[in-house]
Amino acid sequence: MKIKYTRLGEIPIIVADNELGLKVYFSCYGASIYAIFFDGKIMTLTPKTSKGFARSDIYFGKTIGAIAGRVKDGKVEINGKTYQMFTNEGKNTLHGGDFCVSKFLFSGKVMNNNETAFSIRYLFKKKKMKDGLPGNVEYIVSYYLSAKENLLLCDMKAIPSEDTLISMTNHSYFCLGDENLNNLLLTIPAKRFVHPNEEDLIMTEERDIIPCLDFNKRKPIMRDIEDPYLVNSKTLGYDHYFVLDDSKKPVILENQHYKLEITSDMEGIVIYSDNYPDECEVVNTKTCKTHRGIALEPEDHPHKLMVTKKGDTYHREIIYKFFKK
Repeated sequence: MKIKYTRLGEIPIIVADNELGLKVYFSCYGASIYAIFFDGKIMTLTPKTSKGFARSDIYFGKTIGAIAGRVKDGKVEINGKTYQMFTNEGKNTLHGGDFCVSKFLFSGKVMNNNETAFSIRYLFKKKKMKDGLPGNVEYIVSYYLSAKENLLLCDMKAIPSEDTLISMTNHSYFCLGDENLNNLLLTIPAKRFVHPNEEDLIMTEERDIIPCLDFNKRKPIMRDIEDPYLVNSKTLGYDHYFVLDDSKKPVILENQHYKLEITSDMEGIVIYSDNYPDECEVVNTKTCKTHRGIALEPEDHPHKLMVTKKGDTYHREIIYKFFKK
């Protein structure tokens, strides 16, 4: 396993190369996956500059917490008491608000580098009420890159000093070497989804899957992107939570050259198709302003978020496996 230390502006980066074709760039900024290369091709939507990477509204490859997704009015109830989070999307809170863990520098340490695997651990300690939520919380995000197969594991833990809400994910966007979503196919084993309301995208009721959201059989992402259900909503594309039939069955993204399989121990996955025009320069494209990549975010069910008790450990895993066709 080869490793290299470098920088993106002032941001430290460590590069791990398993010599089978998978090379991953890790950053302490938001305990993130800055970039993934496979077979020499860029697999992720990756900003060219540190300024672009620091953008707080796109979350390029960063760890999301304390609460992934949108919180209506920024209000949550814990043990019968209401807490007000900081709002950052109108009156609502998105991905933890202005003090999401994605905005902080974690301390990083290489834990292992040998003939079987590379691993790195990132640590950040959030102070009580920093984000409007109770308890000091120790966040531990570890990545494991296999030397035997093209597999990357993201291990996310959080240990609170008081009862609090925690729901984490990784917010990487994938392009599989393409400059947009036009040639990408998606498979999602899900017969149910959670409808986001049309005005502010707060997740409302769980529903049976509808045709434009049906990816049970492999389908081009862009085939139904202009369906009235999507374009008449603020989503302007895919920004939906899919309830997986079986978390052991992978969500599959592929094109004619590569395939990515994603599994996790979470109940569902949010699919976001980079819907809003943006001028940030990214590695994979010079011309596209929307639909440059797709975020595939395994998440806890938005209606079933559980309080993590004082001293307990919140623990979730995501596995990414790459294949060359």
